[in-house]
Amino acid sequence: MSAESAVTYSSVHSEARSWSIPSEDPYEEAAQQLFEQAPHSPYRRARIPKADTPPQNRPLLATSRPGCEVRESSVAAARRPGPTMAHGVDCSYTRKALAKYEAYCRALEARVTVLETHTRRLEWQRQATDDLAIQHIMRTQALEAGARDDTLEDTGSS
Repeated sequence: MSAESAVTYSSVHSEARSWSIPSEDPYEEAAQQLFEQAPHSPYRRARIPKADTPPQNRPLLATSRPGCEVRESSVAAARRPGPTMAHGVDCSYTRKALAKYEAYCRALEARVTVLETHTRRLEWQRQATDDLAIQHIMRTQALEAGARDDTLEDTGSS
């Protein structure tokens, strides 16, 4: 590899991380440069024409070797456009989903409150109905007892 090469073999991770997605893939560009500079395949050394290269081996010719990673040069990085809203990290979907979830939870809490209030009212109505029924039964029993007493008195006095 020559000293003027725009591609170097090193770690992909850098200290200054860029979260933007480049418009052109720097790895594809670096692989293309390597492809143009390096011998293409062992078949070339063996004087096998490119047309005779098996199709399943052709994609392997443009990839880097295992254990080596391709990193773009400062020239390629300078040509790349800066981050834009389209390429930046967009958390608006997450924020919208969180806001929607919180609104849904508030609506559920309001429904639970309404249902609890309605349940209490129904319990009060049931209790009032039970009280009225008991009062009615007691009055009925008192009237029946009074009627029995009157009947006994009428039969006893005659």
